[in-house]
Amino acid sequence: MYTLIKENRAIFFTIFISLLFLILENINGRFTMVDYEVYHRATIRLLHGDELYKVYYEDTHYIYKYSPVALYIFIPFTIFPLCIAKYLYWIFLTACICFSFRIVPAFFDRNDINQNKLSLVVLFMALHFTRELHLGQVNYLIFFMYLLCVLLYKSGKSVLFGLLLCFTCFIKPFGFIFLPYLIIKKKYKEVLWFSVFLVILFVSPFLFYHSYSSFLSIYQGWIKELLIELSHKQSLLSDSNHTIFSVVARYTPIKYLINSEILAKLYQLTLLGVIATIYFFFQKKGKDKFSFVADLSFLIALIPLLAFTSENAFCFTCFAMILIWISYHELKIVEKMIAILGSLVIGFNYSDIFGRNISTLIDQLSLISLGAIMLLFVLFQLRRRSIL
Repeated sequence: MYTLIKENRAIFFTIFISLLFLILENINGRFTMVDYEVYHRATIRLLHGDELYKVYYEDTHYIYKYSPVALYIFIPFTIFPLCIAKYLYWIFLTACICFSFRIVPAFFDRNDINQNKLSLVVLFMALHFTRELHLGQVNYLIFFMYLLCVLLYKSGKSVLFGLLLCFTCFIKPFGFIFLPYLIIKKKYKEVLWFSVFLVILFVSPFLFYHSYSSFLSIYQGWIKELLIELSHKQSLLSDSNHTIFSVVARYTPIKYLINSEILAKLYQLTLLGVIATIYFFFQKKGKDKFSFVADLSFLIALIPLLAFTSENAFCFTCFAMILIWISYHELKIVEKMIAILGSLVIGFNYSDIFGRNISTLIDQLSLISLGAIMLLFVLFQLRRRSIL
C-alpha cells in the first residue's frame, strides 16, 4: 500500500484535497454545486423534449447556456435524485482531475515522472479544481477531455480523437483551436472525422425533439443565449479582462493608440498574427516523436488567453505547468524563477489568505494572465533548446 501511494503521490494528494474540501463544504453549508444543478435539470428537460433556454432556476443568473449536445454527458447522473447526483458528479470530476495526473506519463511511455513535482502542480492548481467542484462546472472536465484527445492522437485513433474533440466543441467551442495544427501537420483523417462528427452531433438532438420546428427552436434558443453572453463581454481595456489582447494593451503604451473600434480590431488581428507566427515556429522546432505533447499543451494553455472567459478556465494551463515542472532540472536559473512565479500567480489568489479586497485587485489586474504568459515563455524556451 505504501508503494502504491508513493508511486501515485499526486493522485492521492488530489483525492485528499477533494475529500477534505467536500467535508468542509458540508460543515459550512456551502455544498450547493449550483452550476451542476442547472445542467442536471436541463438534462431532464432534454430527455423529455422540453424547452432548455427559457427556463430560469432560482434567479436569472442560473440559466442553461450551452448546446443541447453538451447535456449528453450528464444523462447518466439523472438516473439519481439531484441530491445524490451532486455527490456522484463530485466523485466523477475528482476522478477526471486525478487521471489527468496519470495520463501525462503515458505520453512519454514512462512511469518515472517525479511525483513530488506532480504533487506541487496539484497544489498550484488546487484553487481551480476546488472552484470547479464547489460550483459543479465543466472547465476541468473539458481539460481532461483535451488530455484524452492528446492520448488518442498519440495512439493514432483518429475516429475516437475526432469524436471526442468534436464533442468538447459542443460544450465550449475552444477545441476549434486544434484544427489549424492538425492541418499544418497534415492530419487530414483526423480533420475529416472531426467534420463528420460535427454534422452527426449537430443533428443528434432530433432524438429528443422529433419535429423540425422544435429542433430549430432549440438551436435558436442556444444561439440567442450565445448572443446574450457575447453582449456581456467587457471592453478591451476593462479590468479583469484576462485575454492577452487586453493585458498587452493595458500594460503597454498601446492603450493610448487604440482610441477607435477599427484600431482596436486592427491591433487584435495584428497581435493574433504575432501569436500565430510564434506558435508556427514553436511547433516547427519539435523534432522528437513526442514533440506533439508540447505542441498541444501550448495550444491548450493559449485558450484562456484568447477567449474572453473567467479565471476558472486557466486550469487549461495545467498541462503546460506539468511539462515545465517535470523538466524543471533542465531550466536555467532565470527560467526557474519565471516558472515558479508564473505557477504561483496562477494558483494562489485565495481570498481567504489575501482578503477579498486584495484578491479582487489581483483579479482586476489580470495577474493570472501574466502567469500563463510566463509559463508559455518557459515552455518556448524548453522547446528552443530541444528539451521538449
